[in-house]
Amino acid sequence: MKLFICMTPLQTIIAHRIIQEEKLNKRQCALVYLSMSPNGIHKVYYERLVSMVDFGVFISTGRSLKTIFKLRKLLLNKKADVYVASINDTLIFYALSFLDLRTLVTYDDGTANIISNSVYFSSEKNFSLRRKLMKTMHFLLGNRFSLDKVKASSTLHYTIYKDYENVIACTKYIPLFCDPLFFNGKKGSEMNVFLGTVYSEIVENIKHIERLQNDVKNMLHNIGNCIYIPHPRESANILFSERYPVEDLMAEELIMELLKKYDTINIYGFGSSAQFNLLNLTERLRIYPIDTPILKKEVRDAVKALAKYSNSCIRC
Repeated sequence: MKLFICMTPLQTIIAHRIIQEEKLNKRQCALVYLSMSPNGIHKVYYERLVSMVDFGVFISTGRSLKTIFKLRKLLLNKKADVYVASINDTLIFYALSFLDLRTLVTYDDGTANIISNSVYFSSEKNFSLRRKLMKTMHFLLGNRFSLDKVKASSTLHYTIYKDYENVIACTKYIPLFCDPLFFNGKKGSEMNVFLGTVYSEIVENIKHIERLQNDVKNMLHNIGNCIYIPHPRESANILFSERYPVEDLMAEELIMELLKKYDTINIYGFGSSAQFNLLNLTERLRIYPIDTPILKKEVRDAVKALAKYSNSCIRC
């Protein structure tokens, strides 16, 4: 069995590309989708990928004992070649522990794979007392994996970031999309896109959430004609909802669709994975990372890295 374990829409797109790359037969493949959000886009992308596999299950009970027991019942002692992207997620650790694992293949989860101070590059040497207690509890529940063990066990890593150093060394590049030059929008036309985020996860202090959201609101007003694409885990926000797209697509695919209508797309965001994923794809996509002192250091580092390649940066 070739088992794909996905947790985000982007991961399903990459899994789809891997199935094509390896020319896997539908009867060989199975899918487990672990949804951490009630956002309907997760089910949309699960349904799309499950059509390419023999068996699939969508688990939406979050990070809970119920999910752990579901995984145990579903996977215990099953022989499988496993494909995962969320290499530091405890639920992934449980799934790998329950399986009779033959080989482990990893693939990109976004910019965490290439930003050197992300959690994926961290080592697990020093633990607080609370972390030690949690580790013991997870061990008693059946977890035998860790971030370091996943990285050491990966026999191959598929990456969508060409010429970037990856957290896992043995990489194989696969392009995320076909050539966008075939998507001919109306000459001279232009559209603006703002990529939403989980604001509580990118600010240094949670007291700055409202300030950042208001800064974004003002920026949207100044930009004018602009679509706001919410992050898959972002809660609905009345500040931006009137700018939400009608289509329930992940940002990268929605932007590719916009290229069929518009000649140029300006893409604004806080150094998001989608901006990196679309970087250098075509000159018709203009990437504008946004920096502000209230962002976490790792987010600002991602913004700086993106600005280096896009030759632009906006400060707010």
